[in-house]
Amino acid sequence: MLKIRSRVSIRQDEMAHKMATCPLCGQKLGDVTYLKGVLILRVKCRRCKKYVDIEVTGTGE
Repeated sequence: MLKIRSRVSIRQDEMAHKMATCPLCGQKLGDVTYLKGVLILRVKCRRCKKYVDIEVTGTGE
């Protein structure tokens, strides 16, 4: 079972973390602050309307 939680961020300023971008048009799709494990997302780019598979692996900040 997958548990997904989304919420509006308390901090609305720019943060310097790892940014996921669209490989076709360069649109920013999201940023990763902390990860311990593997994350695989499929999102639709707002600019070019293509689906993008994002795979992130990490063990900290």
